[in-house]
Amino acid sequence: MPLESESESSWCKMSVCIMTYNEERCIARCVKSIWDLADEIIIVDTGSSDNTLVILKEFKEKVKIYTGEWRQVFSEARK
Repeated sequence: MPLESESESSWCKMSVCIMTYNEERCIARCVKSIWDLADEIIIVDTGSSDNTLVILKEFKEKVKIYTGEWRQVFSEARK
């Protein structure tokens, strides 16, 4: 809780970044688990060929999706 003298604008915002690759089985559960905690959810999808991106579009009000190509390791997506 903020001190009475602090304004709401002094609060920090929380962004959560998730890297995905063919996560249709659990991505909705993952996003829902952090929905109330995060101000924004950033998805870095590394070339999913399943329904991962379709599922994520249901969460469009907080989720930002960036896509790339799968290069055999998640470390490439961190660059």
